[in-house]
Amino acid sequence: DLPSGAWYTPYVSWAYQAGIVSGVTDRLFAPEWEVSRQDLAVMLYRFLRGRAQIARPETEVLPFRDETEIAPYAREAVAALHQAGLLSGLPDGRFAPGETATREQVAHLLALIHRL
Repeated sequence: DLPSGAWYTPYVSWAYQAGIVSGVTDRLFAPEWEVSRQDLAVMLYRFLRGRAQIARPETEVLPFRDETEIAPYAREAVAALHQAGLLSGLPDGRFAPGETATREQVAHLLALIHRL
């Protein structure tokens, strides 16, 4: 479902080939869908692991009030980013894994990663 002429198609292809992103199914990437906070964590973790800039987490136990809501596929990523000081959750103590990542949150994470 990636349009051949879309501006983002080569970037999605690169990220897919690098193992950073995958589709929502085997045949659907869904480029127009919003990105959840846990999916953003997975993408950033895969990117940083590919560059050897982050270690696997020591534990997947997390301090977030809604820790049990983090999907199994995202737990390692969230734990690693948290232990590296890149994720701290929301002011109310939740991680809010299913909520949409805001532009502000993405910009903040990218700025922290830029410092690595």
